[in-house]
Amino acid sequence: MTARLQNDKKKNRPKKKRNIGDPLPPKLVLIEYLRELAKKLGRSPKVKDVREAFQRGEGYSFATYQEAFGSHLKALEAAKLSLTRYFDPNRDDILKEICFLSFELEKPLRAADIMRAIGQKKFLYSTKAISIHFKTISEAIEAADKAQERLFGRRLQTVKFEGATKEILKDQLRALAKEFGRAPTITEIEELCKKGKCYSPKPFIRVFGSFTKAVRAAGLKPILNAKGPKFDPDEMLDILRKLAKKMGRTPKVRDIENIPGVPDPKTYIGYFGGFNKALEKAGLKITLKRSYTDEEIIQALRELARKFGRRPNNRDIVEASKRRECASDDTIRIRFGSMERAFERANIEELLKEEKKDETNKKKEKKKIKLKKDFNEPFPFY
Repeated sequence: MTARLQNDKKKNRPKKKRNIGDPLPPKLVLIEYLRELAKKLGRSPKVKDVREAFQRGEGYSFATYQEAFGSHLKALEAAKLSLTRYFDPNRDDILKEICFLSFELEKPLRAADIMRAIGQKKFLYSTKAISIHFKTISEAIEAADKAQERLFGRRLQTVKFEGATKEILKDQLRALAKEFGRAPTITEIEELCKKGKCYSPKPFIRVFGSFTKAVRAAGLKPILNAKGPKFDPDEMLDILRKLAKKMGRTPKVRDIENIPGVPDPKTYIGYFGGFNKALEKAGLKITLKRSYTDEEIIQALRELARKFGRRPNNRDIVEASKRRECASDDTIRIRFGSMERAFERANIEELLKEEKKDETNKKKEKKKIKLKKDFNEPFPFY
């Protein structure tokens, strides 16, 4: 290190905070600190390393490097340090990483799977890196699914999560039947769904009318009431009529969930294709669920976004649907194709930006009012 550089380092010692208007330290000084950090780490420092070093009182803040060089990458180039793909991922690197995540999880991906993997640090790139090359995460997944043959020389598996069609559901049931040596039960489907290896029972019931019909459509023999006692359909309808007499109203799903000797709601759905259909056959009055229009769903999503100050997650929507403030998550997916599309239709991102602007303006107004008050107050004389 030259004497001039040593003098510059003494003059421009890193401060805990650089005030607005303070001159930037010479680039040579910044480069020297970056090289020292690289020597300590044994590799090129990442943005995270620069920030952590600055917190320890070593070197300068990331903001200073950004202001002096334009970006972290340019600072590394100036310091003649090697650049890794961590900093500058290209389109194919991101597509490969999406495919690897799909192979690791052994299932087609939704946008939520990638968000979860980023949060758990199981995905190499951030959402910001993905947004450089793609409009949305869903678009990136679709591109990765199409690019498999180009990237790996052959198609390995489905990467993109597709809406449940009759053929997809039948194939899934047949694959599980091969594995178990018999048709899967609705309970087994639920357990596999929790592990992310299968659709939930809902799409089977929605597409075929009931889970039993789905199993039969796949050319398999259904196993009814594998864990509990077998019920006769007429006996099941009589149980509903007796319960209605005892309660003085039509029984709901939650009323029969934990009553011993009464079939489980899933059993009614399996036999009759839905709990409401079972009530119809029993000659009981159906308590109809509220049906939401597309405009009402969009408005409800916007209200939830305002309430939480962020995009509502699945749990928020489920809780809101229980309070009758919003349609269920399944209804939203069926109506708009996916939750991502529903958020796009509702312009949630733009709404949140506007809300932030309004909050900032309100704070500024409050500060102005306070300053005016302080200025108008008489000065105390001692």
